[in-house]
Amino acid sequence: MWKNYYIFVIAGIAAIGALGLMVIKKAPVDTNDTPTVDVYNKDESTLKESAPADINIKPSPVISSVFSFPVLPSDKIVSWSWNGPYKDGGELEAKILGKIKRFEDLLGKGEFTDYELYVTIANQYELLGDGAKTYEYLLLALTIDSEHTGLAWHNMGVLMENLGAYNTARAAFDRAYAAQPIPAYERPL
Repeated sequence: MWKNYYIFVIAGIAAIGALGLMVIKKAPVDTNDTPTVDVYNKDESTLKESAPADINIKPSPVISSVFSFPVLPSDKIVSWSWNGPYKDGGELEAKILGKIKRFEDLLGKGEFTDYELYVTIANQYELLGDGAKTYEYLLLALTIDSEHTGLAWHNMGVLMENLGAYNTARAAFDRAYAAQPIPAYERPL
């Protein structure tokens, strides 16, 4: 079990590192293209909007509290998408979509924690260049644990940095280090 956990963590960090080294080409999109993430509390009766526009997370029994991490007003995100290295419209993309489906099917089964799976799914969407879905799944992971584990915070910082939301990225990196003060989570900005 622990061996698999470390494989997921290392794979996630490697994927984020590889994406950080790539030149990200952003498609021109309206600057008001910021997603809305609706996160439900555990009784699924109340809804909290955490950022402006169009992502909806379905009510889930694993979400234990309402959580939000909006993009700071001082940051402007031009586009939530880029040309991901696996966004080829063919075999590579199909492979990633298959992995996403497999990881989603593992949610709630206990083989891996849902936190690990949400971070892993977010990493897969990042490979596709889908920042909105990456953001959505990182928020789901942070809903489970935003205070004791820094991985989702760190990945959120990398995502925001790649999207040009540098102030929001700094805030996420600071939260990663506060949650888990290890050298890997020290703010790189």
